[in-house]
Amino acid sequence: MDVRIFPSALSGSFSAPLSKSCMHRALLCAAGADVPVELSFSGTLPDDALRTVSALPALGSTVTEVPSGILVSPADGLRALPSMVDCGGSASALRFLMCRFAAEGIPMSFGMDSSLSVRPLKSLSDMLREHGIEVGEEPVSVSGKLKGNEYTVDGSVTSQYLSGILMALPFTGEKCTVRLSTPLSSAGYVKMTLDIMNDFGLKAVRSGDTFTVFPGRGKLPEKYQVEGDWSGAAFILAAAAISGSVTASDLDPLSSQPDREILDILSASGAETRVTGETVSVRNSSLRPFDADADGCPDLVPVLAALAANIPGRSVIRNTGRLRYKESDRVDALVKGLGSLGAAVEVIGEDMHISGGELHFAKVDPFGDHRIAMALAVASLRCGCVIGGAECVDKSFPGFFGTLGETGVRYERI
Repeated sequence: MDVRIFPSALSGSFSAPLSKSCMHRALLCAAGADVPVELSFSGTLPDDALRTVSALPALGSTVTEVPSGILVSPADGLRALPSMVDCGGSASALRFLMCRFAAEGIPMSFGMDSSLSVRPLKSLSDMLREHGIEVGEEPVSVSGKLKGNEYTVDGSVTSQYLSGILMALPFTGEKCTVRLSTPLSSAGYVKMTLDIMNDFGLKAVRSGDTFTVFPGRGKLPEKYQVEGDWSGAAFILAAAAISGSVTASDLDPLSSQPDREILDILSASGAETRVTGETVSVRNSSLRPFDADADGCPDLVPVLAALAANIPGRSVIRNTGRLRYKESDRVDALVKGLGSLGAAVEVIGEDMHISGGELHFAKVDPFGDHRIAMALAVASLRCGCVIGGAECVDKSFPGFFGTLGETGVRYERI
């Protein structure tokens, strides 16, 4: 599906989409419990989260739809044991599920699409092998049960390795210690993991670079509200900063989600921002170049690049190197996509230097990457564009284009 964006200004309000990062964690923390837990949320489950949902029967849970979201319940009788869980393009699902099935001693294979097959996995596989797990490669699979209670994790490539093992170890039946062997990238996501584990009665305590994980679980909530997504909402908020104004609901300003940093960056760029409870408003004003460090919030890089492309002068987004190993090489995708629209993007080391201002209409390729497609839609609000293969946004924000339309952006599917 191609989508054409027409020059537009935003107005009105929208509800933030569901946070897939929070939902992955809530699903795995609820899975295998002996009491039902209702996971409440607004909006539609993104494709990424559905990949984790599909694994829950093998972890002893059934999933049913209820008016407010989904109900995760204990399965009656024997666990369903599919031979494979299809992770599609979800690195979170793959990495988290490898750890969980290894912790419970359940053999499992994992399907994946071509974008996921090239994303980093070696450090996680090596760690699992060191603890008694046989890890296959074609397809990726795990068999055996984790052994030992001392773990060392490489945190330099992605925080998902650490989050995955932290959520899995309570199910080994042993008190375990996890130590970081490197500095931790995207540390805010680990805080999110620890917070959600605590919400579901799973205990892990951090002291510096060491984590102590306790076996079993305490009391689960009967009902759990899954947060709205700062990552997805950031695209609509930045769109308003470029052209118009908008108000978003269902965004917790005290959330552990690292991408709430978008508000500070929008303010630094000159946009007007206001927070009232869980409502966030953004209005266009006199925008100015900004300098942002993306080390703790790498998912913001595409939308920040789109914002910078609309600001006269040179903006800098630092520490973008890890974006080369996402659903696409996002650095290269942004250089090409924003370049097609008329922005000058220069990569110096791990930093992106973007000289923006007047852009022009073009047909752009998001390389099958949901965040690139959304970023190009935002970047083109003043000039228009055609986005090829725009259905890729369903990975994280199925209602993205509908939300743009509700807030005043003219678009058509072609």
